[in-house]
Amino acid sequence: MLETRIEELTQAVEGLIKVLVDRFEPNSGMQAPRPDSIVHELKGAPLATASMKVEDLPNEPSPTTTSTSQTSAEESKPVAYSDVAKLVTQIAKTDLAKAKAALARLGVKHGKELTETQWPEAVTYLTRVANREVDPEAPHEA
Repeated sequence: MLETRIEELTQAVEGLIKVLVDRFEPNSGMQAPRPDSIVHELKGAPLATASMKVEDLPNEPSPTTTSTSQTSAEESKPVAYSDVAKLVTQIAKTDLAKAKAALARLGVKHGKELTETQWPEAVTYLTRVANREVDPEAPHEA
């Protein structure tokens, strides 16, 4: 019962995070926080209660906040082609032209053309594209 409730609340928080991230416009110059960094930050934060007010919550960034340019998950596990495919699919669902441009930046027309040694770099770059940190269609982005 408790596990079910925790799962429901986790899904609700993830949904809220998605809404917040989606509210950041890609060309506004503002960088949207990565959902995994928000969840990581929330895991170490004290739980809010119904009697708390917004003013009672801390407003300083957590010391556990990490850079959005690298993730420890990428460093700790080997990268598979499925990781590349998931990211390309995720990008293509929101903007097919960006997915094609990102692959072109990697020197291929299709993710399957990447070699196994290129997968880690591709995952890093595609993650940045998916998180709107870089725009593969912009002439100055690499």
